Amino acid sequence: MRAFFDTNIVIYSFVQNDGTKSDIARRTLQRWQDDGGAVISTQVLNETLYNAIRKHKFTREAARDVLVALCELPVVELTTDLVKKAADVAVETQLTIYDTLMIVAAGLAGCDRIFTEDLNHGQIVRGVRIVNPFREDTETT
Repeated sequence: MRAFFDTNIVIYSFVQNDGTKSDIARRTLQRWQDDGGAVISTQVLNETLYNAIRKHKFTREAARDVLVALCELPVVELTTDLVKKAADVAVETQLTIYDTLMIVAAGLAGCDRIFTEDLNHGQIVRGVRIVNPFREDTETT
């Protein structure tokens, strides 16, 4: 099994002293990474770098180190075909293009779930289940 990780979960896993969300995100990402099933995309890499510096005040060096660590995971590259498919899904579902880029990338990587706090927990889009790992009723394995 493989799972796609949204930027917000990735960021929480690297932010120190953010309480429960950081702990849950870190454990969830580590568990899937240890099993070889954690997947991200170039979109997540870009958003993580931007948010680490702008929102979480990482130094550029610290943000680069996070990016280098993340590049050890399988990374789905955004292509024009992926963007076109995501645009179709955005029209079909009324989700944002950013969300559908993740959904399509997850599907292409063979992921059966996306860990995120930004979409509707339990919803299934194009065969990919949305999982909010911060809900008490969520199984993250």
